[in-house]
Amino acid sequence: MHNAAILAAENKELRAANAKQKRKREKGRTWIAQEGALGVEEGLDRVQRVNEYEQGVVEAADSQPRKRAAPRCSVCGIIGHTALDPQSHYCKLTLTFFRLVYPHFNYPIYSCEMDSDPAAAPAITPKPSATPVSHFFPWATSPDIIRSHEKDAYISGTLSVQAHSIIRALRGARFAHSHTDTIKNLTDLLYLSLTTLVGNRTLGEEYCDVVQLEDDSLRLPSLARRVGYILSSILIPWALQRLLPALRHKLRAKLQRSVARLQARAALLSSKQETPSKPNITLRFQTYVLDHLDSLTSLSPIFALNLAAFYFSGAYYHISKRIWGLRYVFTKRIEDNEARIGYEVLGVLLVLQIAVQGILHIKDTVSSFTAETAEDQQQQQNSEQRTAVKAMYNLPSIQSLPASEARYDMANPTNAVLAWVPPGQQRKCTLCLESFKDPSATTCGHVFCWTCIRDWVREKPECPLCRQEALGSKILPLRG
Repeated sequence: MHNAAILAAENKELRAANAKQKRKREKGRTWIAQEGALGVEEGLDRVQRVNEYEQGVVEAADSQPRKRAAPRCSVCGIIGHTALDPQSHYCKLTLTFFRLVYPHFNYPIYSCEMDSDPAAAPAITPKPSATPVSHFFPWATSPDIIRSHEKDAYISGTLSVQAHSIIRALRGARFAHSHTDTIKNLTDLLYLSLTTLVGNRTLGEEYCDVVQLEDDSLRLPSLARRVGYILSSILIPWALQRLLPALRHKLRAKLQRSVARLQARAALLSSKQETPSKPNITLRFQTYVLDHLDSLTSLSPIFALNLAAFYFSGAYYHISKRIWGLRYVFTKRIEDNEARIGYEVLGVLLVLQIAVQGILHIKDTVSSFTAETAEDQQQQQNSEQRTAVKAMYNLPSIQSLPASEARYDMANPTNAVLAWVPPGQQRKCTLCLESFKDPSATTCGHVFCWTCIRDWVREKPECPLCRQEALGSKILPLRG
């Protein structure tokens, strides 16, 4: 009785093992039929004939099946797996794992059965398909790529906020606030290092069922391309963000010195020549670069052009992906009646915006150059007219004092201006508490220095003493 129970248990385990092997064979044959070198219809027909042979419906084409030893997979090491690729000797399980990571690649599939018993299945030689079937998945469209990017941006933003909270708790709020950009860039670098650098997909790519490939070889990106993509997408923009302000400052200082020298030289030449000189092209070019230095050294136009090209083609959302040749494929099977919509309309609108901005910029530049030319000509004509009037009437030259020096200083005892005012405090200005220099009176009658009352009414148009309204045009200089 005890032996019968043991025998029944062994038979049950054997039946379970045979059923498990049969399920594995069915799964492997279905995968071979769908993804192998045969066409889908021909592969399914082959699987059906193999199943009919196992059920005893048809006889094997070969009455003496070949005896084949169960090989060992070079990756997983499980005995009983037949190698599908003669170069790498990968078994079905290994290739299935590779297919999940790298679904577009067409591995060479041969007519090998995966059974512990070599005589269980007939040796059927596959017939080459007359028309090769394309096993490549479709390229990902703009909505899929943007959705993947937004998902990654959300995840990296969440990680950045958490890292910022940790740094604030460890080093304080001042340190965390002053190093916000550094924390964000380091968090993005860590996120891409744990996903793209090691060969895994990001959470956004898994969320949208897209896989990143090399556009020239249609393979998974190599380590060099992955490292280059990470450096060009995070570290290089970070370095440019720190270097561009200093570079702009140095260029602006150099251009200002050069423009000042050219303007002085042009003024000297125009004063010596009677005829108007031609406009200096170098001066105008350097002036234009100086006025638009921020926009010329900005990367925004390049990003806008790349985004417009992405909306039209659906490839290379980032400039770094365009540089390293990385594209996305969609890993789901697309039905014939399923429409995939892109963002071509947004590309047209973006191109129109760039074109309008360029036209307006060119128009403003041309108008400014024309205005400068007209102003130079007007100044030349005024200079010629003043020279002609001076030569006609032979006017004597008038010595003028610098603007900082007063013409009438009551501190000078030899000055006879307002000599009737008694000396002492009455000859001093109540604003500067010094002797009157170019004394001037407001409409209310109070007297101040010309520069003092002029500067006062510019800030507050009223008398400093009586608060009566005092306008700059109503101030009268006193003489006599």
